[in-house]
Amino acid sequence: MTFLGEKYERALRREKIYKLSSAFLILLSISALIWIVCMTSSYFTIIFSKDDILRRVDAEEAVLARRKLNELESETAKINKNISDYGINETKRRSFSDLLISIFRAASHGINFENIALSKDKDGSFILNLGGNASTRTELISYISVLQKIPAFSEVRSPISNLLEESNAKFNLELKIKPEVYKL
Repeated sequence: MTFLGEKYERALRREKIYKLSSAFLILLSISALIWIVCMTSSYFTIIFSKDDILRRVDAEEAVLARRKLNELESETAKINKNISDYGINETKRRSFSDLLISIFRAASHGINFENIALSKDKDGSFILNLGGNASTRTELISYISVLQKIPAFSEVRSPISNLLEESNAKFNLELKIKPEVYKL
């Protein structure tokens, strides 16, 4: 029950609808305005940085065009081959220090070394060349006999010229290493 007439009731209803619609439109406009304000900075950031990004991309393309990619690929292939060769050589490498330790332990105080060289014979076995001097001939002879007893050597070659001097004798020895001890 209403105390108003039908005419006034319709006017009141229209006024309520008008106020609710205008409040909804005002809230919608405020939210749109807030969205525009918040998104404007992002929009301008994207627009202004677009040219910078395109400029950087063009510069990188120019740098890549200047560099010859084929040369880089061939350089990379060479480096990879070197790494592969190094790995293969490391797996083939044998410890040579044990052999040298046995040679030096066999030497007495009168034996002095001047040079040591490792070479490969034509049949593929390794030859260790020792050069130096011995204080006496007997020390050199005893050193050669000790070297002949070392199981790593198949042959010890000593030229006659090593035995010509009685004291302070210079010597050159060739020690043939057994293939099972040291081979590639």
